[in-house]
Amino acid sequence: MLIIDDPVTWPSEVRAILESSRLKGLLQNHEWLDDIESQALVRNVCERVDDFSRINGVACYHFTKELDSKPYSAQGLRPLNFTMHHEEFLTHLQSEGICSESLYREIESRLIDWRVRHTGDRNGLLAFCLLRQTASDSSAHDLFHYYGGEAIYRAFPTGHEALQLLKSMGRPVVVEAKISRALLRPNRDNALGRSLISYFAQSMDSTIGLEFSEARVTQVIPPAWIKAVYDRHVFVEGTRKAYDIWSTAKRA
Repeated sequence: MLIIDDPVTWPSEVRAILESSRLKGLLQNHEWLDDIESQALVRNVCERVDDFSRINGVACYHFTKELDSKPYSAQGLRPLNFTMHHEEFLTHLQSEGICSESLYREIESRLIDWRVRHTGDRNGLLAFCLLRQTASDSSAHDLFHYYGGEAIYRAFPTGHEALQLLKSMGRPVVVEAKISRALLRPNRDNALGRSLISYFAQSMDSTIGLEFSEARVTQVIPPAWIKAVYDRHVFVEGTRKAYDIWSTAKRA
């Protein structure tokens, strides 16, 4: 399985290209990957990364909160279905009796309104990040903070009582799944290769930014594809230490 930001898992031919003086020169002389994406060496890396991950799978990371009664390692993950997601959430509130009747009705009303107004651009999709370091980025904060994800917490304005309830539910986790490249719908062309190259480039120069690419799938992720479910804080700390060791070695 390819892990985009774990050099141990990179194909040997990709590592050889990355370590070549020609590619290092391109990275050192250009601030943006966009400027060199058309170069043969860069295209070669992207193609080889895609080919390898089609055969061996690639590690993808889903950020969420988990209830003890519904472990992802046993249930897997599924694409978003707004209606089903909302109905299951409301059923859970009722069965656990964790909010007042008036708050329940307010939540139900706002979720119905959200479904009516929402464009549905994420309906039927399940989102993953490709770089482990994304878990420590500010863009992921709310996914770990509020139970149920964007499909629920975005229905409520800042300060709403329901947000406090969502904060109290579940524990923040990172779900690691092994998925074939053939099933992924990245948010841009050459997303896997570009993210990998950006990680390599930053190991040489910390001022270079990482490309936090995202990919989506349209099918259920069965439990057999889930490699691990990590506590968010443990995951972030482990990722940080791994990067520090790698980058220190590269800059030595």
